[in-house]
Amino acid sequence: MSLIGRLLLRWRRPVFRRPGRAWAPGDERGSTLIEFAFAAPLVVLMIVGTIEFGMIMFVSTLMESALRDAARFGITGQEPAEGTRLEQIVAIIEHRTIGLVDMADAKVEVLVYPTFGDVGRGEEFVDGNGNGAYDAGETFTDENANGAHDNDVGEAGAGEAGAIVAYR
Repeated sequence: MSLIGRLLLRWRRPVFRRPGRAWAPGDERGSTLIEFAFAAPLVVLMIVGTIEFGMIMFVSTLMESALRDAARFGITGQEPAEGTRLEQIVAIIEHRTIGLVDMADAKVEVLVYPTFGDVGRGEEFVDGNGNGAYDAGETFTDENANGAHDNDVGEAGAGEAGAIVAYR
């Protein structure tokens, strides 16, 4: 053994465990519990986050499927035995989302358009002050004859067979 090693051994104080002491240098009991206390919240957060993200993706897929089925029903122009076509479309969406989407809180908007180019287009207006938005009193073309400026020219309703319908 080298000289430095012998000196270190000589100056080292022996560690004795005294009765009644919960901890002594070199005693690693309980260290796993401390490490778990640091790691557990992160692991739980990752697990819960993964489950939540999975549920969001699942509901999104269910909603897309429900809207596809509702659109198929809407294309036919079929009149349901009970209620209106719009109520039947909402019922299809509610059934296909297996109760994961609360239809009492959800807002389903169905608009019918004359052409594909009109989807999402607002009524034309003369922008008197140049701010790029319609302000009360500015002249506009009332395309749907409702007496008010609309930011979307679509008409509410389920449409007929072959109509251009947007579901939101």
